[in-house]
Amino acid sequence: MNEMKNHYRDEEILKLNMSSELKLWQENISFMEQEIGFYLRLLQKSSFFKTEKNIEDLKFLVKQLQEIHEMNSLNSKLLRDYKLKAENIRECDDVQCENQYVQEHLHVKNSFQKHLKKSQIVKGFVFKYILENMQEVQHS
Repeated sequence: MNEMKNHYRDEEILKLNMSSELKLWQENISFMEQEIGFYLRLLQKSSFFKTEKNIEDLKFLVKQLQEIHEMNSLNSKLLRDYKLKAENIRECDDVQCENQYVQEHLHVKNSFQKHLKKSQIVKGFVFKYILENMQEVQHS
């Protein structure tokens, strides 16, 4: 069996990687939107928590989640705008043109990674708060 292997040029590999990263970021942003909504609704369910819960911590966490929600919206728009721009990389016929898109890609990547890191920190605090303040379930 004589199998031909695909050989890609460096530019083609770069474009494929950029495209797959963008798709992954968009999926993450979409899932984070669902997560944030879930945590906000959960934190507002008073029957889920002990009556002596720390209200100041709760208010702080809700505020942090709302900020993450706003940043999520901004990052989602950034990704949509970038996706439209990035499609033009196919039109590049020189390294300088491609470098502009690579720099833009790195900027978007950095922004997304900062957002992801901050949201993970906030979610860690939310998890801790939930675990420390959940009501025990009474089994009959």
